Parts: sequence; structure tokens; C-alpha cells
Amino acid sequence: MRRLSLKTEVFLNLLLVVTVAMGLVAAVVVKLDQRERVLARVESGKAILSSAAALAADKNAQDAGELISLFRPVIRDAGFDAFELLDGTGRVVAGGQEKDAPGEELLAAAQKAISTQTMYTRTTTELFSLSGPKVLYVAYPVRTRDGLSLAGVIVAQLSPWAAESLARLKVLWIYLFFVGVVMVIFGTHLLARLVVEPVKRLIELAGEFREEEFLAFDPENPVNELSALLDATKMMVTRLREQRENLAENCVSLEEALKDLKDAQREVVRSEKLASLGQLAAGLAHELGNPLGIAMGYLGLLKDESLEHESREDVLARMQTELDRMDQTVRALLSYARPAGEQSEVVEVGPLIKETVAVAGLHKEMKGIDVEIRAQGGLRVRVDPEALRQALMNLLINSAQAMDHRGAIFVKADLRGPNQRVLIRVKDTGPGVSEEDAPRIFDPFYTDKPPGKGTGLGLAVAMRLMEAAGGSLKLENPGGKGACFVINLPGP
Repeated sequence: MRRLSLKTEVFLNLLLVVTVAMGLVAAVVVKLDQRERVLARVESGKAILSSAAALAADKNAQDAGELISLFRPVIRDAGFDAFELLDGTGRVVAGGQEKDAPGEELLAAAQKAISTQTMYTRTTTELFSLSGPKVLYVAYPVRTRDGLSLAGVIVAQLSPWAAESLARLKVLWIYLFFVGVVMVIFGTHLLARLVVEPVKRLIELAGEFREEEFLAFDPENPVNELSALLDATKMMVTRLREQRENLAENCVSLEEALKDLKDAQREVVRSEKLASLGQLAAGLAHELGNPLGIAMGYLGLLKDESLEHESREDVLARMQTELDRMDQTVRALLSYARPAGEQSEVVEVGPLIKETVAVAGLHKEMKGIDVEIRAQGGLRVRVDPEALRQALMNLLINSAQAMDHRGAIFVKADLRGPNQRVLIRVKDTGPGVSEEDAPRIFDPFYTDKPPGKGTGLGLAVAMRLMEAAGGSLKLENPGGKGACFVINLPGP
């Protein structure tokens, strides 16, 4: 919705204010005119009735009719419609209305004047309203020569005055309307010149302001609210300029700090790579050196032609064992260097765990180990199924080796967290992982098992596989009884 301009809003508000003010002025003027007219009529009635009361003091009650006849022309000339004399009981002693008037109102006015012995006036309805008759009653106490207390009441119909007053009100409204229009137009022009135009100019200058410029603006009246607004704007622009300069300096400092941080990060990564490379080389030399030396020793024995056939077969079998050990080490190292995860698909977690546990049960390390599976139904993840099987297999074999054929493994899978991540926990009843060893258990070639019992790559390969699938593998309870490894994978 399009907003009105400041000048239009000023015009509309002035129009509203002037219209309301003119309406109130017209209403007040008309009410004052009506009041003055009624007061003039009341004074006229008071003068007539006081004269009648003076004459009645020299007459008896039987002569009241002569008094009415004497004052009837005067009543008509003064604009009244009726003149009556009533006693305290409400009985009409003399007189009669030429126009119908409410009897109850006339009686009430007479009784009030007799009881208070003062002049009393009243109207039948709100003065000059548009509903019902509008009648004025003026009652005055009268006492005759024979001591009878009466009340003289004269009645005036005010309806013709109401019509005339409304007509005058319409004329006054038209006059005030044109005066108001002129005032609104002149006021709008004056306010536009003194306020709207300077504000528009200030807005234009603020919009065209550039950092290298100075906000120059000179209003017509230099000492007013616009001048204060200009000063505040200049202060704001000055603070903005200072803050922009500070921000530019901070940005330069942050860029330099970021550059230094990236250089340091590259150095750390380079150092980590070198350390990892050295560790891999040392571990590989150790894992391959021993079986290679043994195989070379067995090869030297085979060169002895005097070696018996059965001994030769035993040496060949032992040599094959050492070569298989070297092959296992090389394959594990290749799995660590190039983890799977490219053939991802939506996998049902529960059946895959059961299949992996069944296959792992054939391994000699799993002899004497009980495995309990508690997997929530309907769990699905997007992952390379072979990678997940390999990771679970490594965790199961690792737990079995830690318990030495005695204990149990618990595999549990469920949904956790607001992002509905799938958590697979593999917990054993073994001795657990100490807090000192916990930071290194996922390092390649790290193992606390005796020689020949492992390559130290099982947990490292499992963690790399899960990270490649967009998940993670962590030790949940370092230093606790029994190790608990948690695989965290996103849903499908």
C-alpha cells in the first residue's frame, strides 16, 4: 500500500481539525443565540406578568376575567400564545389558551410559582431539538385583593424559532466551510514551506551524501527544531564515518589474522601429515619387518637340501602363515587409505546387524562370546552397506579380542536427537579403555594387544569408513568398565 506524502497528511489533518473546530464554533454560536432569544422572551413575560400582578392586587378573584381581557392584546404583541390564572389546586380561575398547550406542564409551572412565590420558567423538551413541540412556560405569583393566591402563566410556542435557528445554522455552516477551506489551504502552504520542504531537502541531501562529502544544509529559520534535527543528523553522520573507519581497520586486522591463522593451519596440517606418515611408516616397517624376516629365515632353511620332506612341509606352512600376515596388514592399510562409501544406498539397519553378527560368529575370536541385539524396527540409513558391515565387524572382533573368549557383546540401534540420527552402540563386558589410551585408540597401528593378535588398524579403518559415510565413530565411556563404541549416522 502506497504511503501518503507528508504534505498530504498535513493537509488532511488540518482539514479534520478545522472542520471539527468550525462545527463546534457554529454549534456554540447557535446555542448562544437561542439562549439570548429565550432570555429576552422570559424578560418580556416577566414584565407583563409583574404588571398583571400589580393590577390584580386591587381586584377580587371574580374580576380575574377582566384582567385577562385587559392583557390579551399585550400578550399577543409580545409573541405569547396564551395567558391563564390558576389557583394552587390547578383550577383555571380565568383565561383560556388560543392554541393547545400541554395541561400538565402548565399546571406544574403554576404550582411551582405559587409554592416558591417566585417567577418560574420551563420548556417542554430540550431547547430547539428536532423532536416534539417546543413550548416555553413563564409562571408568576399573583395575589388578589381578597387574599387569593394565584399564578399567572403565559405560554409561547418556540417551534417557529427552532426552524429559523436551523436555517441560520446552515448559513453559518456554509460560511464557516469556505473560511475553513481557505484556512486549510493557507495553513498547508505555510507548513509545507516551513517544515515539509526543509525535511524533503534534508532527506535528499542525506540520500546523496557520500563519505567524502560534508552534509551542508541551511534552513530558512536557523534556530528551530529543524536546526536541532540537522545538528543531530550531522552528529550521526560523524559517528557513522568514525565507525566505518574503525570497521575498515578491524576488517584489515581480521584479514591479516585470518591469513596468519590459515598459514598456521596449513603448518599444523603439514605437521600432522608428516607425523601420520612417519607413524604409518614405522608401523608398516614393524608389521612387515618381523614376518618378512621370519619368511626369509624359512627360505634359507628350504635351501638346505638335507632337510627332510616333513620338515620342508612344516617350514612352507609356517612361511605361508607369515606371508598371509603381511597380506592382511597391506589390505588393512589399503582399506584405511581408501575407505569405501561411494556405493551408498538406503539400508535397513536391523537385518544388516543380524547378518554381520552371524558372519562374525564364524570367526575364531568370537568363540565363547555371547552377542545380544536390540535394534529398533524400521531404522534406515543411507550408507555403503559393505562399509557399515566392515565397521561393525571390526568393532565386534575388537571387543571379542579384549574379552579373551569370555564375556558378552550388546548391539543396540535406535533414533536419537532432534535431527533423528541413527545411533548403533557396540558395548562389551571387557576391561574397557583407559583414559590414557582413549585419545590414541583410533590412530593407525596403535594396539595394546600382544604381537600377532592385531594390526592396530581395525578401529582406525572403522572410523574412516563411518566418516566417509557422513557419520562418526566415538568411544562413549573412556575409563569405564567395558568399552562402548557409538556409530552415529544420518537418516535416509
